[in-house]
Amino acid sequence: MSALNTIIQWAKDDLTDWQSDAVRRLLTQDQLTERDETEILALLKQSKGIETPGTPTLSAKTLKDGDVSGAPKLTAKVTLKKMTDLAGVNALKDGAG
Repeated sequence: MSALNTIIQWAKDDLTDWQSDAVRRLLTQDQLTERDETEILALLKQSKGIETPGTPTLSAKTLKDGDVSGAPKLTAKVTLKKMTDLAGVNALKDGAG
C-alpha cells in the first residue's frame, strides 16, 4: 500500500469527521486559506458542542478514495492473460509468448 493510500485509510478509519475534512483540504490544495482555517475551527467547535453565534452549521466533507490524485476511486482486479513477442525479458528467449 502506498503512503498516500495509508494516509487516506487512516483519515477514513481513525480520525473524527472534522479531522478527516482537514486532511482532505491539506491533500487537495496547495495551502489552506483563511476560510479553510475558519471552517475547520468551526467544525471542531461543533464536534465539541460549542456554539459560535453568527456561524452557520457546517458539514464536514470527509476524505474518501478518489479525492486525491493517485488514490483510485475503485479497485479492480487485473489479470494478465497473455504476453507475446517478448524481447529482453530476463531468461526468456526473444519472441517467446
